[in-house]
Amino acid sequence: MTTTRPDGQALPKGSTVLDDANQFVTTIGDGGTAFVSNPSMKPNLHVTLADGRSCQLQYSLPEKASVRFYDKVGAICVAPDTQNGAGLN
Repeated sequence: MTTTRPDGQALPKGSTVLDDANQFVTTIGDGGTAFVSNPSMKPNLHVTLADGRSCQLQYSLPEKASVRFYDKVGAICVAPDTQNGAGLN
């Protein structure tokens, strides 16, 4: 998964991805990349940034199952109270 802010900037390395139960899923790496195993089982992912702000990841999975080991998916992180990313830039 490649995570970005609404303006297209990659989310910062070291940001934490959590599920809807606030359980750790993964950490954002270089260039906003994150490996999320079976994201269809974790549809409500959010990110906690280093400064304490958080945002909700919006993404779509491919309709067809892939024969590859993994699929590349883009995700935009938007502020949960605005759903348009205000305050993340």
